[in-house]
Amino acid sequence: MQASRNPKALRIHRINWNHPKASQKGFQIPNQQDLDDEAWQFSISEHQNGRVHGFLIDTIFHVVWLDPDHGLYPWEN
Repeated sequence: MQASRNPKALRIHRINWNHPKASQKGFQIPNQQDLDDEAWQFSISEHQNGRVHGFLIDTIFHVVWLDPDHGLYPWEN
């Protein structure tokens, strides 16, 4: 995946678990902490309402959370 540089495009970017305002510190999947290294999120509408969070394995994106209120990064609303 590549982060979008177009402000009108849907936002796609890696999840920064270490950000001081992040509400989570990882997916917390037992014995699978390495999945956090490939964590991404993308918006589900061009108006920035909600996010889909998951991880990549090869070319497959695995959805872990649907975040309709954008709660992982609440300061971005």
